[in-house]
Amino acid sequence: MSLTLEQLEDAYARLATGQNVVSFRSSNGKTVTYGPGDMPALQGMILRMKRQQGRSLTRSRRVITSKGL
Repeated sequence: MSLTLEQLEDAYARLATGQNVVSFRSSNGKTVTYGPGDMPALQGMILRMKRQQGRSLTRSRRVITSKGL
């Protein structure tokens, strides 16, 4: 199974907005179907793929006060 990042994000978004089932045909011709119970796995696949592509996942800010807190 080889889905693109865009397909994974689309599936996650569609499930998050209430669609019950999302299906895609992968690059090798197999049909992949996701349901609401697959959302955590989809999120994990999306994050892993973004890391592999070197995309920033979060924004962080470092704050240093004069008291070192």
